[in-house]
Amino acid sequence: MRPTCNTTKAVSVTSGHSVTVPAYGSSKNSTCKLVLNRSTENPAVKALQRSLKNCEGYSYLDVDGFYGPQTFLAVEALQKKYKLDPDGIYGPNTRDSMKHYSSTLGCARL
Repeated sequence: MRPTCNTTKAVSVTSGHSVTVPAYGSSKNSTCKLVLNRSTENPAVKALQRSLKNCEGYSYLDVDGFYGPQTFLAVEALQKKYKLDPDGIYGPNTRDSMKHYSSTLGCARL
């Protein structure tokens, strides 16, 4: 079972540029998941929402850090777009398929 993402990690994608992805714990392991949870604000969810909004075209999303219905539906739609199991759960397959946001680079895949 994968732990719940609770922080972020900068992952290098090109020389001098990195994207921010959800991660877990002090080791910042990026093999983690995010599930529907409206009660806990989470920096990992903010990173996911920022990427969904800026890189994947879900401009209606609020970047508020809560994995609510809008985020769930955006992840589910993204999974359908990339022919993944549309369960609305952010995990490694979703992470590897989507584009992630970088303040210096824009958007890139891992």
